[in-house]
Amino acid sequence: MADNLVSQPPLTVAISDSNGMLNKSWAIWFRDLYRRTAYKGGNAIDANKEVTDAELLAINASLEETILQVNENIEGITTNTNNLVEHESLESAHGSNGDIVGFNDLATDLLFGLVKQMLLVTDANESNVNIDSPNATVSTVNVVSPNAIVSTVSVASPDVALAPAAYNQTFTDTIVTMVNELKGDVNQLVSDVNPSATLANELKADVNQLVTDVNPSATLSNEIKGDVNQLVADINASIVQLNELLTNSKASDQMSST
Repeated sequence: MADNLVSQPPLTVAISDSNGMLNKSWAIWFRDLYRRTAYKGGNAIDANKEVTDAELLAINASLEETILQVNENIEGITTNTNNLVEHESLESAHGSNGDIVGFNDLATDLLFGLVKQMLLVTDANESNVNIDSPNATVSTVNVVSPNAIVSTVSVASPDVALAPAAYNQTFTDTIVTMVNELKGDVNQLVSDVNPSATLANELKADVNQLVTDVNPSATLSNEIKGDVNQLVADINASIVQLNELLTNSKASDQMSST
């Protein structure tokens, strides 16, 4: 028999035997029933009642707390319902300093709102300008010949007069003096002119070298001119794209923060 329980009565057995005595099975059952219901030392009714009463009190306390919490939740739901109704009736809320923007409220010059999507602008083309001509060289032309000098040759002898009809020694001496002076002056002129010829020849060679040196620079200059023109064309195309970007940006109206 389990603790604090009474077994089922032996209903299949007669209460008394043929001698009128209480049947043993029923005697045991009545004994257990007595112990369970009336004998203080053999039952747990009071203890079970105390536990049950404590549990009932705890359940009642929890139930009261639950009722209070439910009432509080009901009040909160009512407050939120009222706030929702008030919120839905407002035109501005949540700290907004202006009208709430709707789905189709586009921005204007005076009002904030949605922003139109700007049209796409093609990417700017990269300039492919590249100078491939060789660098200009510094010419090493240098004139080393001495400067040409101004000749000081001058015929100082007097002019020869007309020859006399007869031989005249003095007249002949005058001619000899003139011829000798001219000879010396011619020799001096040759000495003066020869360095100038050397200088002229050197200048000719130097001029030819300068032409050789300058020609690549001219080629480089022409290429730079073409590249500069190409750069101007590339920059102008970028300016056109920037103007298109500015136009499309203006067409998208004003940005809004809501």
